[in-house]
Amino acid sequence: MQQSKRSKSIKAGKIGKRLLIAIILFSLIITIFTSAIQLYIDFNDDLDQIHVQFDQIEKLHLKPLAENVWNFYDEMIITQLQAWVELPSIEYLEVSVKDHRGWKAGTIPPGKTIEKSFQLIYSSPHSEMDVGTLRVIASLEETYQTLIKKLGIILTTNIIKIFIVALFIFFLFHFQVTQHLLHIANFTNDLNINKSFTPLNLSRKSHPIREDELDKIVGAINNRTQALKNNQDYLEERIAERTRELEEQKRIAENLARTDSLTGLKNRRAFFEYGQLLENQTTRYSQHFSIIVLDIDHFKRINDNYGHEIGDEALKSLAKSMNAIVRSSDVLGRLGGEEFAIIMPHASSEEAAIMSERLKMAISKIVLTNIDERVRFTASFGIAECNEKKISFQQVLKNADKALYQAKREGRNTCRIYQC
Repeated sequence: MQQSKRSKSIKAGKIGKRLLIAIILFSLIITIFTSAIQLYIDFNDDLDQIHVQFDQIEKLHLKPLAENVWNFYDEMIITQLQAWVELPSIEYLEVSVKDHRGWKAGTIPPGKTIEKSFQLIYSSPHSEMDVGTLRVIASLEETYQTLIKKLGIILTTNIIKIFIVALFIFFLFHFQVTQHLLHIANFTNDLNINKSFTPLNLSRKSHPIREDELDKIVGAINNRTQALKNNQDYLEERIAERTRELEEQKRIAENLARTDSLTGLKNRRAFFEYGQLLENQTTRYSQHFSIIVLDIDHFKRINDNYGHEIGDEALKSLAKSMNAIVRSSDVLGRLGGEEFAIIMPHASSEEAAIMSERLKMAISKIVLTNIDERVRFTASFGIAECNEKKISFQQVLKNADKALYQAKREGRNTCRIYQC
């Protein structure tokens, strides 16, 4: 168990690790991107400075240099060139004239350079003359070295900042989120609604006004767990109540388990007791039922012509056919003599009429053997339905009995539904 919890804890800790890695990677990308922009700006600034120096040479010094070249003042030309070599990034200058005589200062630098040439124009009172060309070369090596140093400093300082901030966020996330998520996971794993319910509480200060996501999760878990607990208690109570009802019904059923010795059906008393129980359930649950009362046509003739043994066989055959056709929920009973009744719970009078027709056809196919003679018989059916609470079981039975007498008056071997 402890090992399982430990593995879950390690697995859950990966969220913080992934967060730490994501912060570092994202910060590094941002750092590299912003550093590149900064270095690009600095590089352009350095280039602008070199071009400013070129502009200064062009605006301030080209005219004096042109006069010195026109007059071949070697010392002045060299002095000027040497002075310009001392400027930042300027590494080499060279003055050339048409007859290839020239002056130079500095050395041509290796690597990346910027070069610019200027025409030396000497202005006299009457004309302007091209006396030569000034070639200026500036080195970019120092600029690159400066940029590399800046890049190293920027990356180093930012990486240190990134790790410090990432570690701070990692530990803050752990104490503010991860440990509470683990506590919620352990609470959920150990939750047993069969035991007394103790609400989930996190080891931190609650802020009812400033409720955050964890508070909402805890509230949702507690509410759902309490609802499940209440539902379980309700179901257990209902099961216990239903169990008591079933036990009571079983006790009643056992008391009603008195059958007619000839047919094996419920006798009159048992049938009426079950009907009273059904009446109580109908009153309580607004259920409906129908009753079929049937009577063998001219049963006295069967007994007179073929004997009571054949009459008893007719009764038993009728009961057997009824048991084979009716539903498992239907209740059969022998009310006396050749009169039978069927209670059909949750059935309408139309459904009872369909059942009566099936029974009538089955009864018409019954053949009793008496020596060399085959005996057949029919039955008449009366149907009544209870679909109102105020109608008692006995009243429904009387209504079905009235319908039965109507069927007998109208020719027998038929079924009639009681009409109010």
